[in-house]
Amino acid sequence: MQIKPEQIVAFDIETKNFSTDVRHGNTKVISVQLATSDAESLFYSDAPPGPSSFKTLPKKIDDLLAQGCVFGGHNVSYFDFPVLDELLPGLVSIPAELRIDTMSSPAAENLKKKLAKDFVSLEQLSTEHGVPVSHKNLMRDRALAYASRHHAELLGVAQKLSSDKGWSLDFCLKKVAFGPAIYECYEEFLGSQNQKTTDFYKYAMGDVQCERELMLRLHQKGLLF
Repeated sequence: MQIKPEQIVAFDIETKNFSTDVRHGNTKVISVQLATSDAESLFYSDAPPGPSSFKTLPKKIDDLLAQGCVFGGHNVSYFDFPVLDELLPGLVSIPAELRIDTMSSPAAENLKKKLAKDFVSLEQLSTEHGVPVSHKNLMRDRALAYASRHHAELLGVAQKLSSDKGWSLDFCLKKVAFGPAIYECYEEFLGSQNQKTTDFYKYAMGDVQCERELMLRLHQKGLLF
């Protein structure tokens, strides 16, 4: 695929998911984030009429497609695009040939072999290629705080996950708390007078910024396609 760096658009979503099933436990798409060569945008489900509303997203996508852009991110073929299609069918239409998944990139395949794993996270791949991912700590801290406050109600699910997967109970508690923590941050975002200072905004935009920077670096190294 012959594309210019300025034609690479990062695409990411956040969802409401209180289950341990990351792929099939989603009940609502709460936001869609885009990062282009000159701007970053966050569209959210409860936005008032205006530029941040989901209703404005199709035109934004169409305008970028008209400029020859491609859309990508990490694990988007398994998560972002299919979840969006399932929960908000027809909202966006991006041809399959114009979608990029860094999970399928030569860079990811190289790292999988290096680590002897079938899956590498955005954090692992970004770190391997020198892309900052410090924003991830923000939501980890929020999940840890949520797990501490809601320990009793999360414990049973975490114990079952620990038994099924062989993971530590502490790890499972944080994992079970991650989805609720994201939604808690989203509710704070909705009630804020200065949304760009909220943890939700910082985390969501941190992800899409990271994904675009990763795609640019892999493209420069010839490791994106």
